[in-house]
Amino acid sequence: MEQRGGTDAERQLTQARLAVQRARERLREGGRATGEVRSRLQSELAAGLDQLTDLLSGPAELPRRLDELEAVLAERVALGRLVVREEDCRPWLAQALVEQARLLGVRQRRTEALAPTREGVALFRALVAEEPDEYRRLLAAALENLANQLSPSATRAEALATVREALELRRVEDRLRPGPVSGNGLASALADLGMLLDEAGAAAEAVPVLREAVVRYRTLDATRQAAVEEYWVALSTFAQVLRRTGAGEGAEAHVCRELMAAVHRRLTTENPEGLAAIDALLAGRGVVTAEDGIRATQPGPRDASPAPWPRIEELAHRAGEQSARGDVAGALATHREAVTYCRGLRQDDSRAVLGLAAALHDLGLFLGTIGRPAEAVQPLTEAIGLHRRLLQSSPGPIRPLLANSLDALGTRLGACGRHRDALAATAEAVEQMRLVVDAPPGPPLPDPDAPARELARILNNLSIRHADLERHEDAHTASRESVARYRGITVPEDELSGLVHALANLALREARLEHTAPVPALLQEVLALLDRPVRFPPGVRQDGLADSLHWLAWYLKRHQHRREGRAADRAASALRRRR
Repeated sequence: MEQRGGTDAERQLTQARLAVQRARERLREGGRATGEVRSRLQSELAAGLDQLTDLLSGPAELPRRLDELEAVLAERVALGRLVVREEDCRPWLAQALVEQARLLGVRQRRTEALAPTREGVALFRALVAEEPDEYRRLLAAALENLANQLSPSATRAEALATVREALELRRVEDRLRPGPVSGNGLASALADLGMLLDEAGAAAEAVPVLREAVVRYRTLDATRQAAVEEYWVALSTFAQVLRRTGAGEGAEAHVCRELMAAVHRRLTTENPEGLAAIDALLAGRGVVTAEDGIRATQPGPRDASPAPWPRIEELAHRAGEQSARGDVAGALATHREAVTYCRGLRQDDSRAVLGLAAALHDLGLFLGTIGRPAEAVQPLTEAIGLHRRLLQSSPGPIRPLLANSLDALGTRLGACGRHRDALAATAEAVEQMRLVVDAPPGPPLPDPDAPARELARILNNLSIRHADLERHEDAHTASRESVARYRGITVPEDELSGLVHALANLALREARLEHTAPVPALLQEVLALLDRPVRFPPGVRQDGLADSLHWLAWYLKRHQHRREGRAADRAASALRRRR
């Protein structure tokens, strides 16, 4: 029965928070102390932060405490940077950096996680050079974390090289210090390598790697020394890869499924929170797990034949109609219905995966359009992951879809104030669209200029992402290329709004760098297009363009271009009246 005052875990958390607060106050009060006194106060705070981190990191606590845990880890890193100048606390700082990066990865902020995890790896490398036996295992864990942050990005080769390096360190550790700790570490590194090989399209190469991981876990599990959650993930991945290579019904696959069922039953009894966390991780990769431990897709049609596509198109059309007549709640419900329907299709069929990616992309776009960009991040991130899965087998048709989803994610991240993540997503979108535009000529397209227009549009967004980070020279470069590409192709009437935005943005970039001479001519181009008038697509906000014109009016008047400034003011007012 729960005692008054809360559970033991809650009381421990409260006590740990109070201890940290007292340690902070003592350190602040002793701010002028030097030498041994200051070192002792810093050590007290470090110990308190370590304890608080452990309490906040439990499976039952983690989903509810992510914001607090992120703040605690940031404080640990800040304290480590402070103390490392005065004494050698590199191991503590390195571990704090790696844990901070791991949490950022859990929160789907992997681009942001790269800097601290690389710094942690660098610190551990230096420590291993001095004391290899002391820090080899920690460097391996840091490298594995780095590979996890790299794996969903375009740096697949680096992720594979990183996890291979970690694997070699694990093999050395297992040879020099045999036992359950090193054995589980080696098996985990093997499983990580197998997953990355599978994600890279090398399922056949992944089979022997995952087989070794499972054998090692099974040996450890015979004496109940295996890390059961990691064992479960390795078995699940192995079963999936065996199916993908055509061995899904063989004797080895049968044994694997039996082991999965047994391990699943144990986890259900011994660690349901850990199992739930793993299931959530697997679900994020597009799969679910049945109660008997067998990896399975959600119920749905037996195949992804063309029959489902009329339903998908009908849902998309209905959502568009609902949005057009102002039924925001209805349109949102329909977008979610489309996602649910697509999840019910067999996800081992590339057409079904493509349908789910499209539904998620549309949901993310709509959430951003109605002013809920933070909620848009998850479906867009999942859509990007699905597009990456399809990219290996169908790069031609998938690459522009991946670029579009990355660009949409960048815009939503920017709206959330996550400007570095937004820049990374949009920069990758530009790279992907460059590959589309520069690809060798294929069959004639109905609209051959469409890829170049899309690249021009995304380049304009890249300029905005740079400007958000005060990188004005880079913003200027991207803007100039955007406008140059628009000018080099035919722009249909219904896409002129993209050229208008690019021209206005270039005028802003020139003005920001005090390149006054080109601004009036760029503004004249904008005003000439607006006189046609330009049709803005549904969901494209015109107030941002109006704000830009209003600022340019002020700038031009300040630089003695009063006639052009007044014209910009009139255009801004007209745009606001059109909303």
